[in-house]
Amino acid sequence: MYATNSVSSKNNRSTPLIAGGMLAATGAALFSIPSSANASYVYVPVANGQIILSATSSAKVLSLNLPSNNHIELELNNFGGTGVAKAIEGKLLLNGSGNVQKLSLGQDINSGPNVKTVTNANALLRLKTPGAAIKGSFKTNAAKTYFAGFESVNGNLGYIELAVGSSAGNPDPGVPNELTVSEYAYQTGSITAGYAGPVPEASNTATALLLLACAGGSLTTWRRRKQVQVAA
Repeated sequence: MYATNSVSSKNNRSTPLIAGGMLAATGAALFSIPSSANASYVYVPVANGQIILSATSSAKVLSLNLPSNNHIELELNNFGGTGVAKAIEGKLLLNGSGNVQKLSLGQDINSGPNVKTVTNANALLRLKTPGAAIKGSFKTNAAKTYFAGFESVNGNLGYIELAVGSSAGNPDPGVPNELTVSEYAYQTGSITAGYAGPVPEASNTATALLLLACAGGSLTTWRRRKQVQVAA
């Protein structure tokens, strides 16, 4: 999987194809795919897809379900002044450092050698320890929207819109203690980060009603003209 620049239609999204998501009892967020999902393009807006940790919180996980019992897991951990957001399971697009590659809106996501399976691995989004170097390309409290690319086991390609944050009361604003997933989507074949899906075509019913309305207007005009002729 690799990324190149392309045009995205994210801002043209109208009605979401799917709405879903539920919070698991354990505190890990688990987002499911409704059975009515379109096979070629699936878009999942995520409700309550945010985890916030205090300095004493244990690790928490966001789990995103994909077809064929496949899923991606993102973990946020904060311990002893160190904050880390990372991918711990799934098949994601990684950069040369083995961390999750940061994608901008409109970048192409294709299958290739840079898509790799992470299982309990340190595929970082962001890591910062007190007095240590910062690792991971997803900047804390970034002003822009960024994405991660993934591939499911059945070959679907997709993106995750996510953000790594640091809350207002955090002693070190550079240490991540928030992780938010806003949406994810996938389809058969390549996809662009933030792709909003195919533009829906006007239904045959709507077209028929429009033609009927036009015909009705023409008939009314003809009748009026006929009445004027008879009166003359």
